[in-house]
Amino acid sequence: MTTNGSPGAIGATGSNQTSVVALDDIKDAGAQMRVDMRPEIVAEHADALWWAMAHRVAYEALIGPIPKGLCLDHLCRVRYCVNPAHLEPVTVRENVLRGISPPAVNARKRLCKNGHALSGRNLYLKTRYGWPGRECRTCKRLLARRWRERRKQARPSVLGASA
Repeated sequence: MTTNGSPGAIGATGSNQTSVVALDDIKDAGAQMRVDMRPEIVAEHADALWWAMAHRVAYEALIGPIPKGLCLDHLCRVRYCVNPAHLEPVTVRENVLRGISPPAVNARKRLCKNGHALSGRNLYLKTRYGWPGRECRTCKRLLARRWRERRKQARPSVLGASA
């Protein structure tokens, strides 16, 4: 299998579990298109197969090209949706932050678990194992104070003991 500079060609694939669907809106296909159980479109053309994500093909056919450096965000949150009205080109960062992954959920938090604001002087930016993070400065200070008190109680006083 080879690929040429066909519009929408991302890579070659060979899938046996596909159903044939005619797409009248895609003019340059030149042959039948297949929609896989995953949202892919596979085009057979001149002894080669090209595959592309179905939502990208639908967007490019009906709206226009996807701007460089942007990806399509499913506004409806249905990954298999190919309705171009439900798609918006955004940066990868914006797409991730709009999602429901743990980093996205944490980025939307405005208060710590104890109700302190995660902004301004109360925000402590940290890096742990190479990953960025945020902490509440008030909670961090209280935790350090409790740790020092426990440590102080666990050790005998060195300065107060006389020989």
